[in-house]
Amino acid sequence: MNRLDRISAILVQLQSRSVVRAADVAERFDVSVRTIYRDMRTLEQAGVPICGDAGVGYSLVEGYRLPPLMFTPEEALAFLTAEKFIENLTDSHNSHHFRSAMDKVRAVMRGVQRDYAVDLSEKIAVRRRIPEAKRPDLLQTILRSINDREILVMDYTNADNSITVRDIEAVGVTFSHPYWYLTAWCHLRGEYRTFRLDRIDRLTSTSRRHTIDEHPPLTNYNNQKTMKISNIEVKHLDPIEVIALQHVGEYSGITCAFERIVEWAGKNNYWHLGPRMLGVYHDDPDTTSPDKLRSSAALEAKPGMEPGDGMTRYTVTGGKFLVMRAEVTMPEYGDAWQKVMEEVASRGLHCDDRDHYEVYISSTDATQGGDAPWIVEFCVPVK
Repeated sequence: MNRLDRISAILVQLQSRSVVRAADVAERFDVSVRTIYRDMRTLEQAGVPICGDAGVGYSLVEGYRLPPLMFTPEEALAFLTAEKFIENLTDSHNSHHFRSAMDKVRAVMRGVQRDYAVDLSEKIAVRRRIPEAKRPDLLQTILRSINDREILVMDYTNADNSITVRDIEAVGVTFSHPYWYLTAWCHLRGEYRTFRLDRIDRLTSTSRRHTIDEHPPLTNYNNQKTMKISNIEVKHLDPIEVIALQHVGEYSGITCAFERIVEWAGKNNYWHLGPRMLGVYHDDPDTTSPDKLRSSAALEAKPGMEPGDGMTRYTVTGGKFLVMRAEVTMPEYGDAWQKVMEEVASRGLHCDDRDHYEVYISSTDATQGGDAPWIVEFCVPVK
């Protein structure tokens, strides 16, 4: 970006925020802070009324506004792309408000720009991989509570299908495909927890204020919750006989299979036998159509266990595997698989056609079920 374009962009940024820090602007445009200081002086010399100083922040004098700006074709395309994501990956209430805002954006576009946006709108598609949230207005309710510093009360279904009622102080929301997650201070547990939005059965505002004066930024919390890898090694694994319930379709849909097999094991009093739980993946998502991917929720078959309705008994093949043991939260499973596959490549190994699978060792906090970090072994067959 040349200097003139950068200065113009800085002026737009000044109008869009109450205070702009030079360090943030420098990071955005990949220049030094000293360069931004010079750009600010250039704007002042051009007659733009800027308040502030180096080390504090800059803002436009109240009441000063630029004339309406037109969008470039690239900016219009970015808006269209964002619209497709929000329509398909957020709840219906949030999507409705974004569509309304996009109509206002289109209303200020000139004829050519508007036609460009309309023509390309049908050329962008985002496939929704999960069902609608149980409540259409969860995101709006959560974000309003953060702004108003108001305690929320929710009914939450844990991974074991038990329901708890919790008072929470929302910190922020995160999307990690295929789910949205809420990070909040949980009064029931007395610490910060992460909750899946699709497991929230009821979420309502209260008139009570947050009990904590200042919650840490969401980025700080996420950084503290990065997965902890304890061991990565190549070793020989024995075959495992399992009772499994297969799922066909995108891997994210295996959740329903897990819920069914957990319920089946509980009804038949199989948990006291100590079976390990596995998530088994039979196909390569890079070469198999998403609607044809096969995966299985499985329990290690112990003596006396008989398959339930729709379940099968089979053997997960043993042999040479690269095994990574890690402590992970639900949003981190994708990162964990990426890490273990990078490790396969870095060691000069190659995957073969045997099943990849996860072995769930234990939860680090049994009081929260599947929402607490779990110790998991990620097993990749190699040759």
